[in-house]
Amino acid sequence: HSHHQKKENFNKKKVMQEKIALFNPSTVKFALIVVGIYFFYGSYGVFKEKLTRRTYDGEKFYLTNTLMFLECVCNAIAALIAMRVTNTALKSKTPQTDFALVSISYFGSAMASNYSLREISYPTQVVTKSCKAVPIMVANLILGRESYSLEKWIAVLSIIAGIIVFTLNTQAEESHQSKLFGLFLVFVSLSLDGVTGTTQSKIKKATDPSAYHYMFFMNFYSCLFLSFSFIASGELYKIGGFITQYPDAFLHLCFYALSSAFGQIFIFLAFKAYGAVRLALITATRKFFTLLVSFVVFGHHFNLPIAFGIGLVGIGIYLEKHSDEKKSVDKKSDKKN
Repeated sequence: HSHHQKKENFNKKKVMQEKIALFNPSTVKFALIVVGIYFFYGSYGVFKEKLTRRTYDGEKFYLTNTLMFLECVCNAIAALIAMRVTNTALKSKTPQTDFALVSISYFGSAMASNYSLREISYPTQVVTKSCKAVPIMVANLILGRESYSLEKWIAVLSIIAGIIVFTLNTQAEESHQSKLFGLFLVFVSLSLDGVTGTTQSKIKKATDPSAYHYMFFMNFYSCLFLSFSFIASGELYKIGGFITQYPDAFLHLCFYALSSAFGQIFIFLAFKAYGAVRLALITATRKFFTLLVSFVVFGHHFNLPIAFGIGLVGIGIYLEKHSDEKKSVDKKSDKKN
Protein backbone atom coordinates (compact mmCIF):
# COMPACT_ATOMS: atom_id res chain seq x y z
CA HIS A 1 0.00 0.00 0.00
CA SER A 2 2.82 2.41 0.95
CA HIS A 3 4.57 1.60 -2.36
CA HIS A 4 1.34 2.51 -4.21
CA GLN A 5 1.11 5.72 -2.14
CA LYS A 6 4.72 6.62 -2.96
CA LYS A 7 4.10 6.03 -6.66
CA GLU A 8 0.98 8.23 -6.52
CA ASN A 9 2.90 10.98 -4.70
CA PHE A 10 5.69 10.73 -7.26
CA ASN A 11 3.20 11.05 -10.14
CA LYS A 12 1.53 14.05 -8.46
CA LYS A 13 4.95 15.64 -7.97
CA LYS A 14 5.80 15.03 -11.64
CA VAL A 15 2.54 16.63 -12.80
CA MET A 16 3.23 19.60 -10.50
CA GLN A 17 6.78 19.95 -11.86
CA GLU A 18 5.46 19.87 -15.42
CA LYS A 19 2.87 22.54 -14.56
CA ILE A 20 5.57 24.70 -12.94
CA ALA A 21 7.83 24.18 -15.97
CA LEU A 22 4.96 25.37 -18.14
CA PHE A 23 4.59 28.60 -16.20
CA ASN A 24 8.19 29.34 -15.28
CA PRO A 25 9.49 32.73 -16.44
CA SER A 26 11.69 31.34 -19.23
CA THR A 27 8.78 29.38 -20.79
CA VAL A 28 6.48 32.40 -20.53
CA LYS A 29 9.18 34.64 -22.05
CA PHE A 30 9.69 32.20 -24.95
CA ALA A 31 5.92 31.97 -25.55
CA LEU A 32 5.52 35.78 -25.52
CA ILE A 33 8.40 36.26 -27.97
CA VAL A 34 7.02 33.60 -30.33
CA VAL A 35 3.49 35.08 -30.17
CA GLY A 36 4.96 38.57 -30.80
CA ILE A 37 6.87 37.36 -33.88
CA TYR A 38 3.89 35.38 -35.23
CA PHE A 39 1.43 38.24 -34.73
CA PHE A 40 3.47 41.18 -36.02
CA TYR A 41 5.07 39.30 -38.92
CA GLY A 42 1.66 37.87 -39.79
CA SER A 43 0.32 41.45 -40.04
CA TYR A 44 3.48 42.50 -41.89
CA GLY A 45 2.84 39.80 -44.50
CA VAL A 46 -0.81 40.86 -44.90
CA PHE A 47 0.07 44.54 -45.51
CA LYS A 48 3.01 43.67 -47.77
CA GLU A 49 0.68 41.56 -49.89
CA LYS A 50 -1.92 44.35 -49.93
CA LEU A 51 0.73 46.79 -51.16
CA THR A 52 2.48 44.60 -53.72
CA ARG A 53 -0.25 42.26 -54.99
CA ARG A 54 -3.34 44.45 -55.32
CA THR A 55 -3.90 47.53 -57.46
CA TYR A 56 -5.09 50.97 -56.40
CA ASP A 57 -7.72 51.95 -58.97
CA GLY A 58 -5.88 49.85 -61.52
CA GLU A 59 -2.44 51.22 -60.64
CA LYS A 60 0.15 48.93 -59.06
CA PHE A 61 2.36 50.02 -56.17
CA TYR A 62 5.75 49.42 -57.77
CA LEU A 63 8.03 51.36 -55.39
CA THR A 64 10.12 48.49 -53.93
CA ASN A 65 12.93 50.74 -52.66
CA THR A 66 10.37 52.91 -50.83
CA LEU A 67 9.03 49.87 -48.97
CA MET A 68 12.47 48.84 -47.75
CA PHE A 69 13.64 52.37 -46.95
CA LEU A 70 10.49 53.15 -44.93
CA GLU A 71 10.79 49.82 -43.12
CA CYS A 72 14.43 50.45 -42.10
CA VAL A 73 13.70 54.04 -40.96
CA CYS A 74 10.77 52.88 -38.80
CA ASN A 75 12.79 49.97 -37.36
CA ALA A 76 15.68 52.31 -36.44
CA ILE A 77 13.31 54.80 -34.76
CA ALA A 78 11.58 51.96 -32.85
CA ALA A 79 15.00 50.72 -31.65
CA LEU A 80 15.90 54.24 -30.42
CA ILE A 81 12.58 54.52 -28.53
CA ALA A 82 13.13 51.05 -27.00
CA MET A 83 16.63 52.18 -25.88
CA ARG A 84 15.16 55.26 -24.20
CA VAL A 85 12.45 53.23 -22.45
CA THR A 86 14.95 50.60 -21.22
CA ASN A 87 17.67 53.17 -20.36
CA THR A 88 20.14 51.62 -22.80
CA ALA A 89 23.00 53.89 -23.92
CA LEU A 90 23.39 54.32 -27.69
CA LYS A 91 27.16 53.82 -27.52
CA SER A 92 28.17 50.21 -28.13
CA LYS A 93 31.41 48.28 -27.51
CA THR A 94 30.89 46.49 -30.83
CA PRO A 95 33.01 47.88 -33.71
CA GLN A 96 30.81 49.74 -36.20
CA THR A 97 32.39 47.78 -39.08
CA ASP A 98 30.81 44.60 -37.65
CA PHE A 99 27.33 46.15 -37.65
CA ALA A 100 27.90 47.56 -41.16
CA LEU A 101 28.93 44.10 -42.45
CA VAL A 102 25.83 42.47 -40.95
CA SER A 103 23.61 45.11 -42.48
CA ILE A 104 25.14 44.56 -45.95
CA SER A 105 24.26 40.85 -45.91
CA TYR A 106 20.87 41.50 -44.26
CA PHE A 107 20.03 44.21 -46.78
CA GLY A 108 21.28 42.10 -49.72
CA SER A 109 19.17 39.14 -48.59
CA ALA A 110 16.03 41.27 -48.31
CA MET A 111 16.61 42.82 -51.77
CA ALA A 112 17.17 39.41 -53.41
CA SER A 113 14.07 38.04 -51.65
CA ASN A 114 11.89 40.99 -52.77
CA TYR A 115 13.01 40.79 -56.38
CA SER A 116 12.63 36.99 -56.45
CA LEU A 117 8.87 37.37 -55.92
CA ARG A 118 8.62 38.79 -59.44
CA GLU A 119 10.04 35.55 -60.83
CA ILE A 120 8.64 32.83 -58.55
CA SER A 121 5.34 32.08 -56.86
CA TYR A 122 4.83 32.88 -53.19
CA PRO A 123 4.50 29.20 -52.05
CA THR A 124 7.84 28.44 -53.70
CA GLN A 125 9.41 31.33 -51.81
CA VAL A 126 7.88 30.14 -48.49
CA VAL A 127 9.25 26.65 -49.07
CA THR A 128 12.77 27.75 -49.99
CA LYS A 129 13.10 30.47 -47.33
CA SER A 130 11.97 28.04 -44.61
CA CYS A 131 15.37 26.33 -45.06
CA LYS A 132 17.12 29.39 -43.58
CA ALA A 133 18.47 27.49 -40.52
CA VAL A 134 20.59 25.18 -42.71
CA PRO A 135 22.91 27.82 -44.30
CA ILE A 136 23.37 29.38 -40.84
CA MET A 137 24.36 26.02 -39.32
CA VAL A 138 26.63 25.16 -42.29
CA ALA A 139 28.33 28.57 -42.19
CA ASN A 140 28.84 28.23 -38.40
CA LEU A 141 30.37 24.77 -38.93
CA ILE A 142 32.71 25.91 -41.75
CA LEU A 143 33.92 28.87 -39.71
CA GLY A 144 34.38 26.58 -36.70
CA ARG A 145 32.23 28.70 -34.43
CA GLU A 146 29.71 26.07 -33.48
CA SER A 147 29.17 22.33 -33.59
CA TYR A 148 25.76 20.66 -33.49
CA SER A 149 24.60 17.31 -32.18
CA LEU A 150 23.08 14.75 -34.56
CA GLU A 151 19.77 15.27 -32.75
CA LYS A 152 19.86 18.99 -33.58
CA TRP A 153 20.47 18.27 -37.30
CA ILE A 154 17.64 15.71 -37.40
CA ALA A 155 15.34 18.21 -35.62
CA VAL A 156 16.10 21.06 -38.04
CA LEU A 157 15.83 18.88 -41.16
CA SER A 158 12.60 17.33 -39.87
CA ILE A 159 10.98 20.77 -39.35
CA ILE A 160 12.08 21.93 -42.82
CA ALA A 161 10.93 18.71 -44.54
CA GLY A 162 7.56 18.97 -42.74
CA ILE A 163 7.07 22.59 -43.83
CA ILE A 164 7.93 21.73 -47.44
CA VAL A 165 5.57 18.72 -47.58
CA PHE A 166 2.79 20.72 -45.91
CA THR A 167 3.18 23.85 -48.08
CA LEU A 168 3.35 21.96 -51.37
CA ASN A 169 0.19 20.03 -50.52
CA THR A 170 -1.88 22.95 -49.19
CA GLN A 171 -0.90 25.80 -51.52
CA ALA A 172 -1.90 25.32 -55.12
CA GLU A 173 1.04 26.43 -57.24
CA GLU A 174 0.20 29.77 -58.83
CA SER A 175 -0.29 30.14 -62.56
CA HIS A 176 3.18 31.36 -63.49
CA GLN A 177 5.87 28.76 -63.07
CA SER A 178 8.99 29.60 -61.11
CA LYS A 179 11.78 30.81 -63.34
CA LEU A 180 15.35 29.73 -62.83
CA PHE A 181 16.50 33.30 -62.18
CA GLY A 182 13.93 33.59 -59.35
CA LEU A 183 15.27 30.43 -57.72
CA PHE A 184 18.81 31.75 -58.13
CA LEU A 185 17.78 34.95 -56.28
CA VAL A 186 16.30 32.87 -53.44
CA PHE A 187 19.56 30.91 -53.27
CA VAL A 188 21.49 34.23 -53.02
CA SER A 189 19.09 35.40 -50.32
CA LEU A 190 19.57 32.16 -48.33
CA SER A 191 23.37 32.30 -48.62
CA LEU A 192 23.34 35.89 -47.34
CA ASP A 193 21.08 34.79 -44.46
CA GLY A 194 23.82 32.31 -43.56
CA VAL A 195 26.40 35.12 -43.55
CA THR A 196 24.10 37.36 -41.46
CA GLY A 197 23.44 34.61 -38.91
CA THR A 198 27.12 33.70 -38.44
CA THR A 199 28.30 37.33 -38.28
CA GLN A 200 25.63 38.04 -35.66
CA SER A 201 26.73 34.97 -33.68
CA LYS A 202 30.34 36.19 -33.87
CA ILE A 203 29.35 39.65 -32.57
CA LYS A 204 27.27 38.02 -29.83
CA LYS A 205 30.27 36.00 -28.62
CA ALA A 206 32.71 38.93 -28.84
CA THR A 207 30.85 41.91 -27.36
CA ASP A 208 27.25 40.73 -26.76
CA PRO A 209 25.42 44.00 -27.57
CA SER A 210 21.78 44.48 -26.54
CA ALA A 211 18.92 43.46 -28.85
CA TYR A 212 18.24 47.15 -29.52
CA HIS A 213 21.86 47.86 -30.53
CA TYR A 214 21.62 45.14 -33.19
CA MET A 215 18.30 46.51 -34.36
CA PHE A 216 19.33 50.16 -34.47
CA PHE A 217 22.72 49.82 -36.16
CA MET A 218 21.65 47.19 -38.71
CA ASN A 219 18.75 49.37 -39.82
CA PHE A 220 20.78 52.57 -39.64
CA TYR A 221 23.40 51.23 -42.08
CA SER A 222 20.72 49.68 -44.28
CA CYS A 223 19.08 53.15 -44.48
CA LEU A 224 22.39 54.62 -45.65
CA PHE A 225 22.80 51.98 -48.39
CA LEU A 226 19.16 52.24 -49.42
CA SER A 227 19.05 56.03 -49.56
CA PHE A 228 21.24 55.90 -52.71
CA SER A 229 18.91 53.59 -54.64
CA PHE A 230 15.88 55.36 -53.16
CA ILE A 231 17.05 58.71 -54.62
CA ALA A 232 18.68 57.32 -57.80
CA SER A 233 15.54 55.38 -58.80
CA GLY A 234 13.48 58.59 -58.54
CA GLU A 235 11.11 56.94 -56.04
CA LEU A 236 11.73 59.73 -53.54
CA TYR A 237 9.82 62.06 -55.87
CA LYS A 238 7.15 59.55 -56.92
CA ILE A 239 6.01 58.36 -53.49
CA GLY A 240 4.44 61.72 -52.52
CA GLY A 241 2.25 61.75 -55.60
CA PHE A 242 1.21 58.13 -55.16
CA ILE A 243 0.04 58.45 -51.54
CA THR A 244 -1.72 61.76 -52.23
CA GLN A 245 -3.64 60.09 -55.03
CA TYR A 246 -4.34 56.87 -53.06
CA PRO A 247 -4.72 57.57 -49.31
CA ASP A 248 -5.42 53.84 -48.86
CA ALA A 249 -1.84 53.09 -49.88
CA PHE A 250 -0.59 55.55 -47.26
CA LEU A 251 -2.55 53.71 -44.52
CA HIS A 252 -1.23 50.34 -45.70
CA LEU A 253 2.31 51.73 -45.73
CA CYS A 254 1.94 52.98 -42.13
CA PHE A 255 0.62 49.64 -40.85
CA TYR A 256 3.29 47.80 -42.84
CA ALA A 257 6.10 49.85 -41.28
CA LEU A 258 4.66 49.63 -37.75
CA SER A 259 4.18 45.86 -37.86
CA SER A 260 7.74 45.54 -39.18
CA ALA A 261 9.13 47.67 -36.32
CA PHE A 262 7.31 45.74 -33.56
CA GLY A 263 8.10 42.44 -35.25
CA GLN A 264 11.81 43.28 -35.35
CA ILE A 265 11.89 44.10 -31.63
CA PHE A 266 10.70 40.53 -30.95
CA ILE A 267 13.09 39.12 -33.59
CA PHE A 268 16.14 40.66 -31.91
CA LEU A 269 14.95 39.74 -28.41
CA ALA A 270 14.67 36.15 -29.69
CA PHE A 271 18.13 36.28 -31.28
CA LYS A 272 19.66 37.65 -28.07
CA ALA A 273 17.99 34.97 -25.94
CA TYR A 274 18.13 31.89 -28.20
CA GLY A 275 20.64 32.47 -31.02
CA ALA A 276 20.39 32.52 -34.82
CA VAL A 277 19.41 28.89 -35.49
CA ARG A 278 16.44 28.77 -33.14
CA LEU A 279 15.32 32.19 -34.41
CA ALA A 280 15.41 30.86 -38.01
CA LEU A 281 13.22 27.94 -36.91
CA ILE A 282 10.73 30.26 -35.15
CA THR A 283 10.34 32.39 -38.28
CA ALA A 284 10.07 29.29 -40.49
CA THR A 285 7.33 27.72 -38.35
CA ARG A 286 5.40 31.01 -38.30
CA LYS A 287 4.41 30.59 -41.95
CA PHE A 288 3.60 26.93 -41.30
CA PHE A 289 1.26 27.75 -38.38
CA THR A 290 -0.36 30.60 -40.32
CA LEU A 291 -1.14 28.19 -43.17
CA LEU A 292 -2.28 25.53 -40.70
CA VAL A 293 -4.73 27.90 -38.97
CA SER A 294 -6.21 29.12 -42.27
CA PHE A 295 -6.44 25.50 -43.37
CA VAL A 296 -8.43 24.51 -40.26
CA VAL A 297 -10.56 27.69 -40.19
CA PHE A 298 -11.62 27.37 -43.83
CA GLY A 299 -12.41 23.67 -43.39
CA HIS A 300 -10.04 22.25 -45.99
CA HIS A 301 -9.71 18.47 -46.12
CA PHE A 302 -6.64 16.88 -44.63
CA ASN A 303 -4.95 14.19 -46.70
CA LEU A 304 -2.10 11.85 -45.84
CA PRO A 305 0.81 14.03 -47.10
CA ILE A 306 -0.55 17.04 -45.13
CA ALA A 307 -0.85 14.97 -41.94
CA PHE A 308 2.67 13.62 -42.57
CA GLY A 309 4.03 17.17 -42.97
CA ILE A 310 2.39 18.30 -39.71
CA GLY A 311 3.78 15.22 -37.94
CA LEU A 312 7.33 15.93 -39.16
CA VAL A 313 7.17 19.54 -37.90
CA GLY A 314 5.84 18.36 -34.52
CA ILE A 315 8.62 15.76 -34.11
CA GLY A 316 11.24 18.31 -35.19
CA ILE A 317 10.06 20.94 -32.68
CA TYR A 318 10.12 18.36 -29.87
CA LEU A 319 13.65 17.15 -30.79
CA GLU A 320 14.95 20.73 -31.16
CA LYS A 321 13.69 21.66 -27.68
CA HIS A 322 15.07 18.40 -26.25
CA SER A 323 18.53 18.86 -27.83
CA ASP A 324 18.73 22.42 -26.46
CA GLU A 325 17.72 21.28 -22.96
CA LYS A 326 20.33 18.50 -23.10
CA LYS A 327 22.98 21.03 -24.19
CA SER A 328 22.21 23.40 -21.28
CA VAL A 329 22.28 20.47 -18.80
CA ASP A 330 25.66 19.36 -20.23
CA LYS A 331 26.99 22.93 -19.91
CA LYS A 332 25.88 23.12 -16.27
CA SER A 333 27.55 19.78 -15.42
CA ASP A 334 30.74 20.93 -17.22
CA LYS A 335 30.78 24.08 -15.07
CA LYS A 336 30.35 22.01 -11.89
CA ASN A 337 33.25 19.75 -12.89
